[in-house]
Amino acid sequence: MKPALMASCCILLAATPLASQNPQRVADAVQVLAVPARTDTPAHNVGWIEFADYLLIVDGGSGDTWSEVREPVRASAAKPARFIVYTYGSPGTADSAAPEGMTRLVTAASHTATGSAQLAFPSDIALTDGGHSVELHGVGGDPAGGTASVFVVNSGVLFAGDLVGSGRGSTPLPLDAWIQSLERLERLDPRVVVPGRGPVGGADLLTTTRQALVRLETRVAAAVSEGNTREQVLQSVTADDFAVLPAGTVGRVFDEIVGLEPATAFVTGLGLEAGATPTGAAPGWTPPGKVVVADLWPGRTEQLSRVAPGIDLVVVADPQHAAAAATDADAVLGWLTPEILSSAQQLRWVQLPAAGVERYLAIPGFVESDVVLTNAQRIFAPGGAEHVLAMVLALSRRLHTALALQRDRRWDTTPLTGPAPYSGDGSELLELRDRTLLVVGLGGIGTEVARLAHGIGMRVIATRGSRREGPPFVDYVGLSSELLTLTPQADVIVNSVPFTPATDDMFDTAFFAKTKPTAFFVNIGRGRTVDTDALTQALRAGRIAGAGLDVTDPEPLPADHELWGMPNVIITPHIGGDSDGHMERLWLLFRENLRRVVTGEPLLSVVDKQRGY
Repeated sequence: MKPALMASCCILLAATPLASQNPQRVADAVQVLAVPARTDTPAHNVGWIEFADYLLIVDGGSGDTWSEVREPVRASAAKPARFIVYTYGSPGTADSAAPEGMTRLVTAASHTATGSAQLAFPSDIALTDGGHSVELHGVGGDPAGGTASVFVVNSGVLFAGDLVGSGRGSTPLPLDAWIQSLERLERLDPRVVVPGRGPVGGADLLTTTRQALVRLETRVAAAVSEGNTREQVLQSVTADDFAVLPAGTVGRVFDEIVGLEPATAFVTGLGLEAGATPTGAAPGWTPPGKVVVADLWPGRTEQLSRVAPGIDLVVVADPQHAAAAATDADAVLGWLTPEILSSAQQLRWVQLPAAGVERYLAIPGFVESDVVLTNAQRIFAPGGAEHVLAMVLALSRRLHTALALQRDRRWDTTPLTGPAPYSGDGSELLELRDRTLLVVGLGGIGTEVARLAHGIGMRVIATRGSRREGPPFVDYVGLSSELLTLTPQADVIVNSVPFTPATDDMFDTAFFAKTKPTAFFVNIGRGRTVDTDALTQALRAGRIAGAGLDVTDPEPLPADHELWGMPNVIITPHIGGDSDGHMERLWLLFRENLRRVVTGEPLLSVVDKQRGY
């Protein structure tokens, strides 16, 4: 501990007669005090860890709460209470400020941590003196009912906060994060577990809570699929094996499964952005009376009505039926055609199942209308990014050539390890590590491509149309105007821009004149952003080493087009974003935006119709 820090901000605690509350010594130099609640909830647990010459307080509260704790702490040790840490609130923010005289231990990383890694205390505070080693672990991110846990390594005491016990009433973690957090804490193998509220126990507190949550999730999900109401679920799920969970957990699990709880984990996990203005702030706003929904999830689509009680939810099978049903609808989810737009005179909101919006914006009168448009940006990002990586790996390792050899039952390394017929530089199979990848269009798919490329050791640079900010795994973010300046640096170039007038044929002869002859070009964005003749000529002339094309112009690519027969080109039929997960993400987006429009909250993924994305 630094001398300057040791000398600052402390409360000297002299030994005085014990207060009416008796602390429990749960391990050597670790004590817990149950502070009675002012309501009918169980007592709140406060702990303290005795170091060589000071105390670390866990969940000591502030104001009135600390005043109740002060005397028992004073009686326990004649040492200053110098530091305090909380398992609740946001450990990386100023919430739950320290009582006067103590320093609150926080870390900026904990505010956004998902719990997958141990969090660190500030680097100038080494909590290891007096034989103790104390760790702060994230347990689910923010917001959460308990966003950190404190583990005293040498004594095996885990302050688990509201993850266990009966204190999770008002601010629970999302269910999956709650279960995963318990799994991580079980791997610490604690000997003593201190809940936020309720009696101290052993590691079985973590295990029994997790097992009960898994059983409860299964039970409630089955009841929801059978069409049971919330009241029916609350009446039927009353078995004693859920008694370990806090009161109200069954109802909260139901609300989360059907979408009545905000989909915080889904939104933050994909990086979805909400519109700047709450829906309810529009002049004369009222909740929608009728919503037409495309039956994209047969047998399940009707469940969207759970987040829109009292609203006429009409499920239709095709755009023609949608146009007929939309005459008095406030919103249409899943389709937009000229017929729908002209028939829906009350239309206020359209939710698209696609990320690209150019063909919808081309509908006469739509851009000028007051109809709010939301799309599926970032929904296809995980699959799209992996598709890009697959193409890049296939090109760099010549897997497409290997597949041709396999079809011919031919064992021959020469086409794989010899000089590539299209690069002319004598290169063999390539390693991507330490090479540079340029993402053009740092949006949903582009950001995920950057994340994956960084993960395999590539240097990532990017351009974006609106600003220079980017994630930490991108080395440099330039504006669109810097494309030709950055292109010569790139060994791999990934096009993930939307189609707008500004991006029409942006990858043209001038662009390919700047590429390395050994570079690969991958298009996961829109076909019309690439001048196909310029691309073909660049491949033919050796201006680039190869291309992976999920989209083309024209699309579909004519059967007699030269690109089909080029040995250094991989073509897929616009399926890059498809995966076994995108329809579930699309379901969550539709459901969450429907919940938001009913409650008047800002919608997710609002399209700027003037900019085109």
